[in-house]
Amino acid sequence: MTRPNILLIMADQLRHDWLGYAGATQVDTPNIDALAARSARFSHAFTPSPVCGPARISIATGLLPHRTGTTSNEKSMLSREVPTYFAQLRDHDYRVELVGRHDLHKPGAPGSVHGTHPRTNAYGFTRAIEIEGACSSAFEAPEHGVTGPYTALLERHGKLEAYSEDYFKRRDNGWYFGGSYDSILPTDLHQDVFITDLAVERLNSMADDFPWHLQVSFQTPHDPFDPPAEYGERYRDRAMPPALAPSDDASAYIAGRQIGERSTSDIEYVRRQYSAKVALLDDQVGRILSALDERGERDNTIIVFTSDHGEQLCDHGMNSKHTAYDPSWRVPLLLSGPGILNGDRPALIETSDLGPTLTELAGCQPLSGLDACSFASVLKNETTEHREHCVCIEDGYRALRTHDHKLIRYDDGSLALFDLNADPDEQYNQATQARSLVDELNRQLEQRFAASLTTP
Repeated sequence: MTRPNILLIMADQLRHDWLGYAGATQVDTPNIDALAARSARFSHAFTPSPVCGPARISIATGLLPHRTGTTSNEKSMLSREVPTYFAQLRDHDYRVELVGRHDLHKPGAPGSVHGTHPRTNAYGFTRAIEIEGACSSAFEAPEHGVTGPYTALLERHGKLEAYSEDYFKRRDNGWYFGGSYDSILPTDLHQDVFITDLAVERLNSMADDFPWHLQVSFQTPHDPFDPPAEYGERYRDRAMPPALAPSDDASAYIAGRQIGERSTSDIEYVRRQYSAKVALLDDQVGRILSALDERGERDNTIIVFTSDHGEQLCDHGMNSKHTAYDPSWRVPLLLSGPGILNGDRPALIETSDLGPTLTELAGCQPLSGLDACSFASVLKNETTEHREHCVCIEDGYRALRTHDHKLIRYDDGSLALFDLNADPDEQYNQATQARSLVDELNRQLEQRFAASLTTP
């Protein structure tokens, strides 16, 4: 039997509910919607950590972030000794390639102007073109100049200095609100277009003697919300849903992340800019899928579309991520391909479960001793449930979510409990009124983080 290829498309900071197929009317995503129509659509997929490095390391390893010591971006330096599912596929004769960012060793990435640091081989990639971060490359340019493939591109086109100066201006203007304006670059030099160019090139030239796994990892729609001007123009007057009010979660952690009073027009503006970057992402996904079709391998390729984490977009009075509220914690997840039946799947999934799922579908044994576990049976409609709960961790809190409830336990000892059936927008903290439920969920949370091997 022919082993399937695997195409993993990963966005950065994409909300679960900001896509057409998920019901969003404030953004147009025809290419992702078309993919969703032929995919298993997971409505309850959650990241193990709502921040870039820890989330991606957990996907690669199948381990919760505290096991690898990567509970913040600053700590996101995966040891080369920790096995990854990329290496497992490689050792079973897959070509394992990357275009974009892997964030498995965040400080100092990519470390090569060619994007080909030898470290990527230790992580399991047979070939990688690692692209430097949009922010870090701009801020490092005055001192270090070209630091990776993208800044090399901008340097060739005489745009690197202007790009760097613009990002300093965004920072000085207030970054999130004052810095979210259209890119100064033409569309063809936008970082996500460049990543797509490289990904299409790899698909066009990929050898067909072995099955392949290609991860295409975008920067978008991560802040600052700087879409190319042609995309920004499309959304200047688009109606946006109102932001959710802050909940009565009184933890110091949340209070420290509140943005304060912002006008409705400010909130609508950043949401429009975010929508424009999502539209840019959608077009790039369409280009990649067209290249796969031209290669004639759509029917024998497992396609995964997801994000490392979400984005608050002023919901609950916060921006960016770093919270266990659904806008940050919950992510889109689509899978299609041979043996996968399309349709809606309400099962609880942690994105770290992707590794053992993909290795099983590829016909090789998953790694042992994981927190993650395969949901291949859900893809095949052999079962409808996967996990009783999902968990996440970041410096500052740990959280557990079932279908019905969410418990957030902050490091300062404060608690938040939400009844997701009666209060899906997580507005009313029930922790003091439901002590017995808090105790039970806290017991499950403790058990999950203490276990050496987790089963669903």
